[in-house]
Amino acid sequence: MIIKVILEGKEHDIDTDRVTQINENDLSKCIVEQPSLYAWVATAHAVYESEAKRLDEAVKDKEHELYAHYKQLAEAKNEKITERLLSARIRENPDYQTLREKHFAVEEKRRKLKSVVFAMEHRKDMLVQLSALKRGEMKLDAMNM
Repeated sequence: MIIKVILEGKEHDIDTDRVTQINENDLSKCIVEQPSLYAWVATAHAVYESEAKRLDEAVKDKEHELYAHYKQLAEAKNEKITERLLSARIRENPDYQTLREKHFAVEEKRRKLKSVVFAMEHRKDMLVQLSALKRGEMKLDAMNM
């Protein structure tokens, strides 16, 4: 899976297969690459986590703003308005819908990146185990010679 991220104004692709796979034939290369790959994905996750929090606050602010606006309009027209109707009007507002869609998209990407970060943590553990097994095999081979 490819996750497209925007960092510092530039679009980048994170190939989840590439950053999480282990090549048992070249463990040294995997071990050397692990910290930088992890840092890259963890940074992307942190950026999207921050953006998701910012958008969540923006959605809440917009909701409060629209609530006050629609309630004031109803009071000015002497209309009786229920909470349910206010809520429906807020959800129908195009600016509110756009903001929520943006928030959902960022939140989805954040969740995917979080999963990749967890996978990379497991990858690190596997690399440690595989390299220990490899060292053990090399010791046995040296003893058998």
